[in-house]
Amino acid sequence: MTKFHLRLFIALVMTLTFQSCISTKIESNKSPDFNQKISKIYITVKGSSQKYMKQLTGYILSGLKSHGVEAVVYYYDPLSLDTEKDILEKIKAYNPDLVMSIGQTEKRATSNYYYGTNTTVTGATLDIKLFIPDKENPVWRASLKTDSDLGVVNASESSAKKLLAR
Repeated sequence: MTKFHLRLFIALVMTLTFQSCISTKIESNKSPDFNQKISKIYITVKGSSQKYMKQLTGYILSGLKSHGVEAVVYYYDPLSLDTEKDILEKIKAYNPDLVMSIGQTEKRATSNYYYGTNTTVTGATLDIKLFIPDKENPVWRASLKTDSDLGVVNASESSAKKLLAR
């Protein structure tokens, strides 16, 4: 076996191993009377796993764009000083058909010395809601739970695909 074939084999094994280490599950509920066509979404993202959230929303934006849906994302930290009124003004200025709210409700971490740190964030649970602007009740809601042995950031594409499929 040549060095090239050995490297190719190792790369293939590593790819299969990394992909099998990701688990993403989603449960959702949709209002039966909601059937509105969507062309514009405002997404708010609140969570402490910023790198994961930014990669996740990047994949969501790409998926929405490929379906002809315009979207923007507003990120804010759990310790943000923005008021609800500030966020509502941003939403109103954008004038979307829907507002998607993504909030991180849980973060899971494990000890991992491979990356030079004591812990690695390996999982997250998200509460995702879709609202019609100026309405109080969501028209769709989901709980997304994702885990990856190599860090939750590696699960961002899988999370976005499952979310968009719903």
